[in-house]
Amino acid sequence: DSLSQAGSWKVGGYYNYCAASAGSYCYGNGTSAGTSSGNATEDICPKGWRMPTGGASGEYQALATAITGTVGDFNDTTKYNNFRNALKAPLSGFFGYGSAGDQGSYGSFWLSTRSDSSSMHSFSMSTATVYPRNNSNRFIGYSVRCVLSY
Repeated sequence: DSLSQAGSWKVGGYYNYCAASAGSYCYGNGTSAGTSSGNATEDICPKGWRMPTGGASGEYQALATAITGTVGDFNDTTKYNNFRNALKAPLSGFFGYGSAGDQGSYGSFWLSTRSDSSSMHSFSMSTATVYPRNNSNRFIGYSVRCVLSY
C-alpha cells in the first residue's frame, strides 16, 4: 500500500488547532479569539466542506463501527485493512516540538469537536492501529481532512 510506505506519504500541511478552526477556537494562544469551551464554529475547509465531528458519537467513530463493527480503538489486522482501504488516509505524521515526525508510520487529523479544556478530538492511526476518537493538545500540528457538508 503506497499510502503507508515511508517516503510516499503526501502532506498538504500541518495545522495547529487555531489554524484548523480558522481562528474560531484559539483560546490560550495569546489572542482574544475563540473560547475555552465548545467546538470549532468555522474551519479551513473550502466552502461546502467541513471538518468531521469527533468523540464517541463522531463521524470517524461511526465510520469505523460501520466498516469493522468495533466501537473504540482497534488493531485487528483484518479490520484495520478493511478500514484503511475504505478511508485511503495517508500516514502523514505530525508536527510538534519544533519538527515533523512519524511520516509513513502514523497519521492524525483534526476533528471539529472539543475533548477537554486543553485538547480537541482527533482521528489517528498507525501502521496497525486505528484511534477513531483520539484527542490531542491543540498546539500540535496535524493534517485536516474535510468532508462534504450535508
